[in-house]
Amino acid sequence: MSLLQNLFLYLLLVLALSIAWYTGRKSGQRKARSAANTESDYFIGLNYLLNDEPDDAVDVFINALEPDRGSLETHLALGTLLRRRGKVDRSISHLQGLLAGYDFSAEELAQIKLQLTRSYIAAGLLDRAEKLLEELEKGTSKAREAALGLAITVYQMEKDWRKAIDAATELVRTGSGHLKQEMQLQASHFYCELAEQSMALGNLKSAREELKMAMGICRTNVRVQLLEAQVHASSGNHQEALKILQKVIHQEPLYKAEAVMATLEYMKVAGLEKVAMKMLGEIEPGSDTRLIIELADFIAIDQGDESAVTFLLQHLKKNPSLALLGKAVRRVRFIPGMQDKVMEAAQTVLEAHSLGQFAFRCENCGFELKSLHWHCPGCGKWGSVLPLDDRVSARNPRGYSVL
Repeated sequence: MSLLQNLFLYLLLVLALSIAWYTGRKSGQRKARSAANTESDYFIGLNYLLNDEPDDAVDVFINALEPDRGSLETHLALGTLLRRRGKVDRSISHLQGLLAGYDFSAEELAQIKLQLTRSYIAAGLLDRAEKLLEELEKGTSKAREAALGLAITVYQMEKDWRKAIDAATELVRTGSGHLKQEMQLQASHFYCELAEQSMALGNLKSAREELKMAMGICRTNVRVQLLEAQVHASSGNHQEALKILQKVIHQEPLYKAEAVMATLEYMKVAGLEKVAMKMLGEIEPGSDTRLIIELADFIAIDQGDESAVTFLLQHLKKNPSLALLGKAVRRVRFIPGMQDKVMEAAQTVLEAHSLGQFAFRCENCGFELKSLHWHCPGCGKWGSVLPLDDRVSARNPRGYSVL
């Protein structure tokens, strides 16, 4: 656990124990616990914190604070804290205890059930989570909205895309502006998941229907267009596939490389290599390393290795990329007159470049990956992972995991 997380944990526990102490001092009418005992618990818990024993401090806090309406928010925070520290079983037990035997209002019970659902999900008890969510979806609008959001999480884990679509569609119908847009994008990706399942089974008709639904609910989802091109290519209609990909190349610059590489693949199958070379000559790769490499490969086929290496060296000056350097080194082996130039470029790149290299980053949480994931493994957001060039200036600043 990071220093910042530990600091947050300690502050939360100190605050919670302070509330327990204050509540105990104020409630002189309680016979079960005196103010003096509560004050003692506070200092015991604080001592555990100072000795870096937060789990023992939590235990003291549980004993110090009576469960009632005035302390419910603190108990819910405690359940969250236990879950985030990996004590999922204790979190579940604590929250279940709140549901049993205490007189809470319907809204308060809904809050407890929402937290309990999150703990069930963290523990992998998806059947229990679904059962609670079914109850919550019949409750107040606020709890219902949160329940639908959690239901989507459960259905994603189960890969039950139909149910996920139903929940997302309901949130589109009832949600506010920002939530509505987010759910539209998510539902569109769920339809794409179904389309990919159909394509894997060879059912192109079903795939087309799913993609039609995906486009209907969110027209800005570029994944739909890439899959549509794949469906057309699979059915032998390469011209229509190329038409869609050309649109992506011109209208979605962030996904240009994916569209170009798919275009080349389909053109090769259709025997249109010369057309592909002409098209590639008109494309400005910018800083997209993958696209530069594709262009270099085609230049090598059309004009030879020397022209391809010259092209790579030009882009290495602007894009000090290990991938470009590796490509240049492989091609220059049989061109003695250019080896010195490649070695100079290698020295510049290797001195400046870090060890880490990534191709994609989630714009929502910063999680970085080696391959394109439509569903971010870091924060769970759909459609937030974007291509990331691998220049020195784009190194991983946060040390996130790489997939």
